[in-house]
Amino acid sequence: MPYRINGFKADPTKRSHFSAFEAVKPVFDKGGCDGIGISVEPRFSAIDIDDCVADDGNKLTVRSRDCEAILYWKDRSRSESWTDEMKAEARKKTMERSEKKNG
Repeated sequence: MPYRINGFKADPTKRSHFSAFEAVKPVFDKGGCDGIGISVEPRFSAIDIDDCVADDGNKLTVRSRDCEAILYWKDRSRSESWTDEMKAEARKKTMERSEKKNG
């Protein structure tokens, strides 16, 4: 059940029941809450994962009331994960630093 910062129950369909993060954080920091809800506007989507555990060996276990999913991922080196554009930008910055250093 979501609550507003004034302690009353919130209706997640009413935009007026949401508050700015700056107002919510001090209330959350005092304790007594399980989390902070977010407003999802038409251009955004969200997922609520309450029981998520990352284990050694690149294993992620996600549990919900109805199911459990186990996901694995492969570590990639930096060079494998960079796009061609990222590599070009890194080359450019390295050359600029080298030119400044060598005058």
